[in-house]
Amino acid sequence: MAVFIASYIRRLDFSIISSTSIDMRFLLAALPFSILSRIFLPYIWTRLIKEYQDPDKPIHYWSLNYVYAKAWLGKYIPGKVAWIAGKVYFALGLGISKAVLGITSVLDTILQLLTALLIGVAFLFISGASSNFSAAYVMFFLASTVVGVVSITPPVFNRLLSSGYKILKKKELNKKYFVSLKVLVKIIPMYFLIHSLSSLPIYFLIRTLGFDLSFIDLVYVSGAFIFAGAVGTLAFFAPSGLGVREGIILLFLSNILPAEIGVIIVSSLRVWTIALDILYWALSLTVVKFRKLS
Repeated sequence: MAVFIASYIRRLDFSIISSTSIDMRFLLAALPFSILSRIFLPYIWTRLIKEYQDPDKPIHYWSLNYVYAKAWLGKYIPGKVAWIAGKVYFALGLGISKAVLGITSVLDTILQLLTALLIGVAFLFISGASSNFSAAYVMFFLASTVVGVVSITPPVFNRLLSSGYKILKKKELNKKYFVSLKVLVKIIPMYFLIHSLSSLPIYFLIRTLGFDLSFIDLVYVSGAFIFAGAVGTLAFFAPSGLGVREGIILLFLSNILPAEIGVIIVSSLRVWTIALDILYWALSLTVVKFRKLS
């Protein structure tokens, strides 16, 4: 990946990069959508927790939101374990059992990644991007989609979950923690919604650099970013998918945008993502402290 990016950058005309102007109006327009997409994720986690414990037991969303915001920064630690384990560790004092926290944290991570891969591939095919791919790539994407769909069916998903638990804990997972079709039907559409919502900041960021996108191009770019983000997260060696995500996005953007603009976009997106993750954590901390004072 490093060799590819270095080779890609060597071919650039840096005069184009230096002359690119920035329209701050679109940058500001991207801000609320980026924050909303982050705030909505812990809500889905909250819904998962309610499925595994007494529904009458109160769950303080903003406290869990702050837990999620802190754990979210764990993605920048290679291995991604801190992202999952952080949610459990930081939420232990909220009156939720450790087992429920552990199971729902794993479920949240897996469902988030699988749905991102599925909707990313779906957007790429809807946009007609498959016409630019070789037959091998098309078969790979189709096979990945089939595997993804099969993986989130309860019989397969629960078997995978149980096997993983047995490897980690050296004991069988209690069947009460198995996910049901009813839960998946309620939860998965929320992930699809949040992934779709995340495409709007991408549109505004590209408009910030003076480039407009047709609806089909927006679907294509959204699919590329969502798919690349999921693959970057799966790359356990890379902190927050650093390098992996950028390389994949550059490959896709080269079909519709000049190479120089593609580099500006992926570089800006990385800075934007880091800044928004920190801002999300700061806002969550502020809300929690304000609620305590009130």
